[in-house]
Amino acid sequence: MSAMTEIIVIRHGQANSTAKTEEDYDRLCPQGHQQAQWLGETLRAQGYAPDRVIAGTLRRHRETAEGMGYADPLVLDDRLNEMRYFDLGDGLLAIKGVPLPTSEKEFAQHFPQVLRAWKAGVLDHLHKPYAAFQGDAVSSLLDHGAQVDRLLVISSGGIIDALVCDALGLDMQDMVGLLPHVLNTSLHRFVIKDGALRLKTYNATPHLDHADRLHAKTEV
Repeated sequence: MSAMTEIIVIRHGQANSTAKTEEDYDRLCPQGHQQAQWLGETLRAQGYAPDRVIAGTLRRHRETAEGMGYADPLVLDDRLNEMRYFDLGDGLLAIKGVPLPTSEKEFAQHFPQVLRAWKAGVLDHLHKPYAAFQGDAVSSLLDHGAQVDRLLVISSGGIIDALVCDALGLDMQDMVGLLPHVLNTSLHRFVIKDGALRLKTYNATPHLDHADRLHAKTEV
């Protein structure tokens, strides 16, 4: 095994952005399937061949791996599941009367409030605490990465930014600014060095950096 395990973490393809519940959001839209296909083709054209492919247990994670052509075999790990944003939002509404957003502008204002309440422990009765969420994500990569040289991971934006915050020593508050801008099917490269994550690439989209594909760079 090499001295440093290489890890690529992918955010899932665009999901059902008009959803109002966790369950309704958890499926790729047609453009999400196309994003995944383009990414898989790009990685194979580069000769990329992971030793292991892992994903969260959510439908959008599995559909992204399948669309990329990297789902056989696929190891599922629920430590890579996204925060349940709608549950957190419902909790904030019940506790503090903060309404759920109905537009992208409202979402930009709502999301930081949800994260701050989550970190403060106000919503721990509804959701895994943030520290456990981040710790589980990091331990998943370290556990699987210790066994292979090349690890491919399909997960979600919240997981990715929790990993980035760990690798760069950032506070959860920094995640507020990062998370809304993680592109669908974006690529994030990490290495494991001396038992810790190190970040090499953030939010890359080589499969979408073409004039006829720029429309497919989506965040929501």
